[in-house]
Amino acid sequence: ITLNVAPTPVALNVSAPTNALVAGTRIEVPVSVTRQFGFADAVEVSVQLPKDSGLKATPVAIAKDQGAGKLVIEAAKDAAPSPRELRLLASLKFNGQELKSEQPFTVQVTAAPQ
Repeated sequence: ITLNVAPTPVALNVSAPTNALVAGTRIEVPVSVTRQFGFADAVEVSVQLPKDSGLKATPVAIAKDQGAGKLVIEAAKDAAPSPRELRLLASLKFNGQELKSEQPFTVQVTAAPQ
């Protein structure tokens, strides 16, 4: 017998942007959660950013019984062009326990046009 224990009752999915994030602009990143084991409560989704990345992200709450939302990621005007390895973080409560899940993804930052 093999027993697999899921760390959280949600599977986290992120659609990494296909377009680059231009310095001084913002992009919307679609995120979704697939609920399991009867879990139906809200899920808070945020992004862990590298230090001094020049990026800012606004967390999004995926409401009870909904499966998707959009994160907004902004790049400062002086953000250095390069790929950024980010971590999508989901926080939730299940059976009285605080749980977290994460999913890596990459955002390409490019310089603003002159």
